[in-house]
Amino acid sequence: MNASQKTQKGMVIIANYNQGEEIERFLNECRQTLPLEQTVVVDDGSTDGSDAVAERLGFTVLRHGKNQGIGAAIRTGIRHASTQGCEWVLISSSNGKMVPAEFPKIFGPVQNGEVQYVQGSRFLDLGKSPGLPAFRKFAIPVF
Repeated sequence: MNASQKTQKGMVIIANYNQGEEIERFLNECRQTLPLEQTVVVDDGSTDGSDAVAERLGFTVLRHGKNQGIGAAIRTGIRHASTQGCEWVLISSSNGKMVPAEFPKIFGPVQNGEVQYVQGSRFLDLGKSPGLPAFRKFAIPVF
């Protein structure tokens, strides 16, 4: 980063819907990687208490009264990030398939002004899918 570039403010948006079994472990990993004020959980009408888990762990939780789908959760998160003065967002689900320790590798180039857009893929050569069963690893790209 040269002297004329500034570090941009951003936010990680975690979309959640009924991930009660996975969310606590996932959010604890997020807490080790990111400050709480840099993350928001958008709960899309969960009925399993996973939103309460996120709140108990200290995360800001934005709630939909009923399930509206992933697109609506993402839009809610982006609107919130915008009101907080954020210039970038990283979108994740709460299902534990992403590795929070790797988030800085994804948003770092954007945050530092090196690039304007980054898209991660667990199917590229350097992508990872920890714990993904072999059948799903094969079937997901096919479908």
